[in-house]
Formats: sequence, C-alpha cells, structure tokens
Amino acid sequence: MSMDPKTLSELSDTYVKYLEELVDRIWVIVWITQEMKKGEPINQYLYVDMELCALQLRKSLEVVGYMCLLAHRPEIGKFNSKLKKIYKPNEIFKQLRSKNTSYFPVATVVKEDGENKEFVEVGLTNTGIPLSEKDYLKAYAKFCGPRMHANSEFKYRSQSEIEDAIDYARSTALGLLSLIGLHKINVGQKYILHAGINDRNSGKPFAQVFSRVGP
Repeated sequence: MSMDPKTLSELSDTYVKYLEELVDRIWVIVWITQEMKKGEPINQYLYVDMELCALQLRKSLEVVGYMCLLAHRPEIGKFNSKLKKIYKPNEIFKQLRSKNTSYFPVATVVKEDGENKEFVEVGLTNTGIPLSEKDYLKAYAKFCGPRMHANSEFKYRSQSEIEDAIDYARSTALGLLSLIGLHKINVGQKYILHAGINDRNSGKPFAQVFSRVGP
C-alpha cells in the first residue's frame, strides 16, 4: 500500500515523539539503578525504587509496542478493531507477525557510498547488545508484570536478589537504548523507516521514511 508524502511525514513526526518519551524513561531507569547500586535509594526502601524501575521499564516496552504498531499502520487496518481489544505485547506482536515477519526494530549502522546509504544490521553497538524481541517479551511478562501488582511479594529475600533485580533492570534499559540508538523498521511492504536518538545536526531523536529497494 502506497502512502502520500503528508502521511509519511506525520508518521515520522509521531515516531520521533515516541522516541523522545522512550529516551526519557530509559534514563530514569539508568539513574535509579545507578543510585541503588551505590546503596543510596532515592526512596527509603530499595524495593520501592525497584517498583519504580519496573513501572518505567514496562512503560518503555509499551512505547516500543506503539512504535511497531505505528510503523505497520498500512497493514493493520483490517484488524484494527481486534488490536484495540489487546493490551499484551505478545498478542499484539502475534497479530503484526501475521502481516509482516519483520515488524520489530533492528539496530543498525549506516554505511555511505557517495549519495547512497545502506542500513546494516548489527548485533553489538557502543552501548551494548540490542534488546531482542524474545528478551523484550520476557522483561514485560516475567520482570515487570509481577512487580506491578499489590499482591506480589513486596520485599526481597536476600541482598543478592536485590542486586540481580537491579542488574536486570539496568541491562534491559541499556539493551533498549542499544536497540533504538540507530535502527530501522519496516513500514508496510513498500517503505523502511530509519531512526535514532542522536541526529548528527540537532543531537535529538529523528526518523526518516525511505522507499524500499530490492527484496
């Protein structure tokens, strides 16, 4: 499905807003876990800080889900009503995968040859290993979910359990940062969106949509 320039521009602008929100939430997690690792909770109790991290991490993961939905707007019209009733990322991604198997962001580097640009997939960036779809779903369901409910265990059983939780939250946040630092995502079948969090001119998040060339 082809999209007119105005629609593509609006898609890029909205995608950038998601990136701006995501960066802010990620740095909150990084800051809180940094203070926790020093033994200096921002609240009186470490486990309250961890709940704050889990909340920000869950919201960050949900923003990534919205980014995927936005990018696949040309293809999701037929089951939009169904998606409105779904809130779990694994169910949303299942629906997206049925339309396009390459629906999740992919970390990239840019290789330039004159006026030609190539977005090359990478498995390691300067901030670490990009978060995978599998780790994304695990973080949402196994780490964030149990910490979002009042009837879950409030305190940690040991210091090592606290340290493991801190390390997991921090590494997942940095994995998200590695994923979105510079990445590409398919926009339907005809376009590809290249985006990042640090434009070389403005230093701010950016997003550009290009027509796909080749398979």
